[in-house]
This record gives sequence, C-alpha cells and structure tokens, in this order.
Amino acid sequence: DWLRHNFTNKPDGMPGSTLGMDNIQSVIAPFLIHEYDLGKGQSPADQNLIKSSSAVVVIGSKNDETKSWVKVGELYEKIVLLGTKNGLSNATMASLIELGDLHKKLAEVIEMKSRPQIFFRLGYSDVKAKRSPRRSLKDVLIT
Repeated sequence: DWLRHNFTNKPDGMPGSTLGMDNIQSVIAPFLIHEYDLGKGQSPADQNLIKSSSAVVVIGSKNDETKSWVKVGELYEKIVLLGTKNGLSNATMASLIELGDLHKKLAEVIEMKSRPQIFFRLGYSDVKAKRSPRRSLKDVLIT
C-alpha cells in the first residue's frame, strides 16, 4: 500500500523511482505486488545485493518491547546519519526481521543471542539515491 507511482503528490510512501523503477514500471508494480506473491523472484536479487554490500548490519535487543525498539531505532539513526555524512548509502531490508519467524533463522545463521530488530546494508554506491517524500514535522510530531 505504500508503493506509489512516480507521479505521486502524496506526502508519504515510496515512489517507484526510489526502487529504481521507470515511470511505466512504477504504475504497474503496485498492482503486481498487491495481487501476486513476488517474494520467490525477489529472493535471488536480495541475495546478490547482500553479497555485493560493503557491510551488512544487524542490530538486536535483549527484549522485544517498545523501549528496546526505540533504543534500537536511535542507534540505527545514528549509524545511518553518520554514514550518510561520510558518503555511505544504506538500505533497510525489513522482510528478514518482520516476516513470521525469519528473525529466529537470521539470529541462528549469524549466531546472534539477542532478537534481531533491524537489518540493513551499508556501503558506497555509484548510483545517486532518489529520495522518498517526507511528511512535514507538524504532521508527525505529537505534542
């Protein structure tokens, strides 16, 4: 529901251009993703992205509750902001953390004792990233 075509005026979501899609692909992709399970085709592509990354980072927490999520998010924010300041790109790969029990398999594979909360790639890129829309501060700040 958050994938948008490249002509969107909505203040949130991800235009197809942020995923490297041209205009036609960006119109067709939301329908395909909504109607068909494209995961099997995406897996080999994701594996290639992971293998070609300078670094793959997993941040975990001892507990799986709100306070831990916020602390992990703050650490993630510090890492990616510092990386961006130094010319690094990052890409979050949420499915390994959010789908079913995949986080348990990831923890097992990397021998992580804590619960993986964030999984992302970090490195230098030859491609200039297109930014997704941003909501204004007044629209997201709770006072």
